[in-house]
Amino acid sequence: MVRRRHAKASSATRATAVDPLPTAAPIPAATPGRLELLLPLGLALLALALYARTLAYPLIYFDDAPYLLEDPRIRSLSLASLWEIFTSTCIANYHPLTTLTYAVDHALFGPWIPGFRISQLLFYTAGVVAVYALYRRLLEHAAAAFFGAALFAVHAVHVEPVVWLASRKDVLCLWLFVSAVCLYLEHTSRRRLGRWTYPLTVGVAAAAMLAKGYAVVLPAVFAAYDYCAGRRPDARAVLEKLPLVGIAVGVVVATVAAQNKDTALLGAADLHISAFERGVLLLQVLAAYVGKTLWPAALSLKYVVSEDRASPLAALIGGLLLCGAGFALFYARRRAPSVSFAIALFLLPLLTVMNVVWTLRTWITDRYLLLPTVGACLAAAAAGLALWRRWAAERRGRQWPLAAAGAVVLVALGVQTWSRQADWQSEIDIWSDTIRKEAGLEGRGRLTAAGIDLHKERHDVDSIVHLAYAYQRAHDTAQATALAGLLRDVDPSRKRGNEVFFARNALDAGRPEEALRILRPLAEQNIWSSSSAWAWMGEAYNRLHDVEQARAAFREADAAYRRSGRPDAGVLVELGTLDFSDGRFDAAERTYEEAVRYALPTNLRPRFYLALAKDRRGKTQEAFALTAAVLAAATSGIDVDPPLDLTAVHLELGVLAARLGKTAEAKHHLEEVARREPDLPRGRQAGDLLRSLR
Repeated sequence: MVRRRHAKASSATRATAVDPLPTAAPIPAATPGRLELLLPLGLALLALALYARTLAYPLIYFDDAPYLLEDPRIRSLSLASLWEIFTSTCIANYHPLTTLTYAVDHALFGPWIPGFRISQLLFYTAGVVAVYALYRRLLEHAAAAFFGAALFAVHAVHVEPVVWLASRKDVLCLWLFVSAVCLYLEHTSRRRLGRWTYPLTVGVAAAAMLAKGYAVVLPAVFAAYDYCAGRRPDARAVLEKLPLVGIAVGVVVATVAAQNKDTALLGAADLHISAFERGVLLLQVLAAYVGKTLWPAALSLKYVVSEDRASPLAALIGGLLLCGAGFALFYARRRAPSVSFAIALFLLPLLTVMNVVWTLRTWITDRYLLLPTVGACLAAAAAGLALWRRWAAERRGRQWPLAAAGAVVLVALGVQTWSRQADWQSEIDIWSDTIRKEAGLEGRGRLTAAGIDLHKERHDVDSIVHLAYAYQRAHDTAQATALAGLLRDVDPSRKRGNEVFFARNALDAGRPEEALRILRPLAEQNIWSSSSAWAWMGEAYNRLHDVEQARAAFREADAAYRRSGRPDAGVLVELGTLDFSDGRFDAAERTYEEAVRYALPTNLRPRFYLALAKDRRGKTQEAFALTAAVLAAATSGIDVDPPLDLTAVHLELGVLAARLGKTAEAKHHLEEVARREPDLPRGRQAGDLLRSLR
């Protein structure tokens, strides 16, 4: 239980230990030593077993790819990469410690996605065990702490941060955040500054902030504990928090700069809402968060929150909840300090994501509840412990109904968590589920274009666009095309934010001029999607055979990608190809070499084009070795993306082998070309070369 320290020796405040709730007759809280050691192990096994099947889940390209595949900083653990990790950002986020864990995973597992998932689950499991340690310290009752931590472990709202690899920052921050609170409790239990507890507390708290910015509330959490425990706000209590406040300010500045750079924050001109409307939305969001904490039903990847969907009733409920929480925070301080601290633990992390000062594009999401549920489950455990003790006094130890009720709650939440995991088993499934939740559609499973009616149902265009991309990545072009067709005549105001998607559809339909009209305003805004807009403008100019405009657009795209810290191999290939076509083979070689450095292992085009440039520069042996490596990789069973023209690779190898005097090898590759395209120009060229070798 939270201990009240430095209390005055009056009849009202003489007790040095206050139970979470008043009890009629306390009962022993002791647990056999061996059993108590097994409790955290049992929690770890519970978390691992509950999420084990998700280790085989694929990537969700909604933010997963930029963090795990496209970020060049994670591809090595060199000093230069470490410097970049701690001094630069990626897609509107500054979380260097999280990025470092991706780099370690990449070093250990390469591109093997289950390896990243193993680390993700281990971080969550460590967080669950840390939650148990915190509850054990606060409640001083092992069984109550176990129940609260088990409630936390099986809470369905945690599926998103555990299963979505882009949410690594949340589970890593959870572990460090709760560990920092545990260390602070240890620190405050000593009369003098411990030799190791204080610096370790500061170090772990700083690590939590570098894992995710919303840990900057830790100084406030520590102050809340002091308040709930009755610790006097003396000079020591203030001074020991100053280093943490300084670190928090630095992280806030870096995080806001990152959010601003990639326009994750909305300005006043983008909001079009008054202060009153903002307040209504915030209260509505608070009510939703409390509701999903109490019973995590109808969870979704995205929630549409806007002024035209404001609910006065939900806002009223949110206002009542806020007032009630504030009253309970102060009222429970003396009678149930653990509950008072639990309320602070719930509310303080929410402050960083509640759009009170800065406005994120995302108003509400499941992963934002990961830290607040630490406080919610603590309150549940404290209340359960109080009831347990009261029943022990009034019913002579007949507490089995309470135990049964607790077991039922755990099983019910576990079933919800297991069910929610099924929605994340593929990118198509999660976006299908999101669209169903947004439009209020019944059923589960994959959603197709035939199941969407834009005239009868209220759909968010952005989610349908993501579903179309998901089908496209799954090579189901028919469904991707059908979904794009649904959106063709949508009101232009609803297309905002997805201009690139509609421009690509125009290009596929042979309308490059239309694509340029869509893309140009987006490209000139200098926002996070400008780089992609410039790149597709370059492709549109290529379709119009305007080489100079294409070159200029690709250069703008390259500059924009570099500003975001993610140079794009595809854009570099396009620039290299323009130099190659102009006969500037030395410039093309340099550009292709840079593209190879940033390309994913599955993208073999930069290496093949680099071989072609080396061939044109007379570096025959280097070109042959590089082309042979490309063919070996392409036939090794990896999922090459984008697809590679293997006929062109065989033809190049045949020509190079003949030039190097490797006649048998040359014949093998040329015969393969002739077999693949017997009546096409490349097949005839291979036949002519074969005849010259005989």
